[in-house]
Amino acid sequence: MSRPTNKSALLAQSQQEYDALNALLANYSDEELCQPGAIGAWSAKDALAHLHAWHLMLLGWMADERKGLKPALPAPGYKWSETPALNQSIHERYQNHALEDVRALLADTHQQMMALIESLSQEQLYTAGHFAFTGRNNLATHLISSTSSHYLWARNEARRGLRRLFDTPR
Repeated sequence: MSRPTNKSALLAQSQQEYDALNALLANYSDEELCQPGAIGAWSAKDALAHLHAWHLMLLGWMADERKGLKPALPAPGYKWSETPALNQSIHERYQNHALEDVRALLADTHQQMMALIESLSQEQLYTAGHFAFTGRNNLATHLISSTSSHYLWARNEARRGLRRLFDTPR
C-alpha cells in the first residue's frame, strides 16, 4: 500500500481499508470476533475498540488545536514511548463493551475522521507543521496512521489470528 499524497487519495485509501477490514470480519461470527487470542491476547473486537480510541485521540488533538490549546500527545499521562501502556489502558476501558457497541463506536468515529479529512485543504493536510501539534510532520501522517494504515494492521493481524484460532481461511 503506497502512502496517499493528496486529499482524494487519503479519503479513498481510508475508506478502502475500512471496508476491507469490515469485509474480512463479516466472515466470522460474533462469538469468533470476541475470542481472545486473535491479535496477541486481544480479540478482533478489542482491535476495533483500539481503532476507535485512536480516532478519538486524534479528533481530540484537533479539537485542542482549534481552541489554541496544546494537545497532550498521545494522551494525558502518556508519552509516545508509553504507547504499550496506553494501548493496555484502552483495552481495559473497552473490554466489557459488546461487539455491537464497539462496531457502532468505530463506525461513528470513522465517519468523523472522514469528515475531518474532507473539511481540510490539501495545504492543511500536507504542509509539515501547519498544525503545531504535528511538529515536523504533516497532519496527513497522523491521519494515515489512525485510518488506512491502522485498518490494514488490524485486518492483517485479524486475518492471521482468526485463521489460526479457527483453522479455516475465509
